[in-house]
Amino acid sequence: MAKHFECAHCHMLFPQKEIEINHILPVVPIEGFDSWDKVIERMFCEIDGLEALCKPCHKLTTGQENILRKKNNAAK
Repeated sequence: MAKHFECAHCHMLFPQKEIEINHILPVVPIEGFDSWDKVIERMFCEIDGLEALCKPCHKLTTGQENILRKKNNAAK
């Protein structure tokens, strides 16, 4: 039997091919781009800055972040 991983959001178990790794702190913050140095620092974070999400939860999380970024950019 294949190894399964728990999604950090829905807590269901999924095989590895159905799991994606998410940065807990978005690489590009909700407030928008700040600097390449900070983007790189967030991209190459420690393991405790990452979480395993199933593909649907990762898509939902990323979509929500993108909506917030667009709203933030429109407010500027």
